[in-house]
Amino acid sequence: MQTRIAGYDFARSLPLFGLVAVSFTHNWSQADFYLLDADSQGWVTTTFLVLAGIGMSLLRQRDQNTNPSHRSAVSRKRLIKRAALLLVVGICCNLIWETYFLCYYSICIVIGTLLLTASDRWLWSLALIFALIWAACIAWTFGYPDVAFNMYEDSQPWTAEGTAFRLDIYRFHSIFFWTGSLLIGVWLGRWKVHDLRVRRGMFFGGIIVALVWAFIPWLLARFIPLSVWESAGETIRWLLMPIFLPLHFFGIWGIATAIIGGSLMLTEKYPDAIWTKPFIETGQLALTFYVAHLVIGKWLLKELESLDIIYPVGIDNAVIFCICAVIFSHFWRKGFEHGPIEWALRRVTG
Repeated sequence: MQTRIAGYDFARSLPLFGLVAVSFTHNWSQADFYLLDADSQGWVTTTFLVLAGIGMSLLRQRDQNTNPSHRSAVSRKRLIKRAALLLVVGICCNLIWETYFLCYYSICIVIGTLLLTASDRWLWSLALIFALIWAACIAWTFGYPDVAFNMYEDSQPWTAEGTAFRLDIYRFHSIFFWTGSLLIGVWLGRWKVHDLRVRRGMFFGGIIVALVWAFIPWLLARFIPLSVWESAGETIRWLLMPIFLPLHFFGIWGIATAIIGGSLMLTEKYPDAIWTKPFIETGQLALTFYVAHLVIGKWLLKELESLDIIYPVGIDNAVIFCICAVIFSHFWRKGFEHGPIEWALRRVTG
C-alpha cells in the first residue's frame, strides 16, 4: 500500500513542476491565451485531474472498509466539503491572479462525487460525452477578435459583463474536459495496481494510445491534399491540428496514464532511492505549492518589478521555485505528515 501511495505522490510532483514552468514563463499577452488554453487541456492539468479521480476512488474504498454500513455517504459528504473549501481557496487566489483553476476544479469534484458509484461503462461513456462537448465548444468559440479582448481588459472582474468575458477567455468549457479526465481517474482508481501487470499495462498502454494520437495528425498532413486544407474553413483546420484534434483527449489521457503507471513502477522498484524521495515529498505538498506559486510568481514578482528590482525571469524563476519546493518539502515532511494547506483541508473536511 505504501508503494502505491508513493507512486501517486511521485506522479503528482511531475505536473506540478510543469505547471510552475508554464506559469513562470508566460507573459500573458493576447496570443498567450491560446497557449494557456493548450496548457489547460495538456498533460499538466489532465494528470492532476486523473490523480484527483484516483484519490476519490481510494477514499471511497477506505471509507467502505471502515464504515461498510454507510456505503458511499461518508465519502460523498467529505468530498463535497473539500470541493466547497477549494472553491473558497480558488476565489481567494483570484485576488492575486485571475485564475479559475481551483474554482473549476471544485466543480469537477462535485460532478465526480455524484458519479462515484457509477459503473465502469457509465464512467467511460460520460467521460467521452464530456470530452466531445469540450471539442464542440472549441469549434464554436474558436478565435477571439481584438475588440473582444479589449472589452475583456476594460471590464471589471465582479461585474456581469466581466464575469461573462472571463468565463469565455478562461475557457469555461475546460470544465467538460477536466470532468472527463477526473472520471477516467475514478475508473483507474478501481484498478488493482498492486499487481505489477496492471502497472505495466497502464504505462505501456498509455504510451501506445499517446503515440497513436500523435501519429494521426501526421497521417492527415501527409495524405490530405493541400488544396483540401486551403478550402477547409479556419475552424476545421484548427480542429485538425494535433493539440485540438477531437481525439486529443485520448492522447492526453494516454500520457497521464503512462505518467502515473511509470511513477508506480519506479517507486515500486526504487522505494527508498535518494532521487525518488524528493519527488514523492514534493507531490505530497502539491496543493500548497500551487497556491505558493501564485503568491510568489504572480504577486511578489510583480511587486519587485514595480520597484525596479532585478530578479531572474522566465524559466530561471521556475527552476529556482522548484528547487526551493523540493528543499522545503524535505524539511517539512520531517516534522509533519501533510502540507499546510493539505492539513487545513483535512482538518476542516475530515
